[in-house]
Amino acid sequence: MKCSAVILAFGEPVFRLLEPGTPVAVRRNALTIVITAWNAYVIDEALAISDNIQELRDRLASMPEPGASLFGGSVEELITRKKSRFAEHHWTVGKWELLGSSDNDFRLRVEAHAPPTRRPK
Repeated sequence: MKCSAVILAFGEPVFRLLEPGTPVAVRRNALTIVITAWNAYVIDEALAISDNIQELRDRLASMPEPGASLFGGSVEELITRKKSRFAEHHWTVGKWELLGSSDNDFRLRVEAHAPPTRRPK
C-alpha cells in the first residue's frame, strides 16, 4: 500500500468529520492534524518517549470548544489506530501535498522518511 493511502486510511476518524464540499483549506488543516499525530507517535515510539504525543494533546486541549472535544477525541482515536492497525508502519511524513479540487478528485502525495534514532550520549 502506498504511503499516501496509508495516511488517508489512518486519518479516517478526522476525515469523517468533514462534510461534502468542505473547502480545500479545511481539508489541509485536517490533514495537518492527521500527519502531526502520525509523526508524533512514530517519533515518540522510535525514541522511547511520549513528549510529542503529550504536546499534541495539550495543544488540542487548549483549543476553544467545540474544537478541543472534536479534535481531541479524534486524535485519541488516531493514536489507538496507529497502535492497532498501523503498527507495522515505522516512517514519518515529510513534505506532503493535497492535490485536486473537488470531493471526488482529492489525492494526497507524501514523502516518507525513516524515523529518528536515539543518539548515544
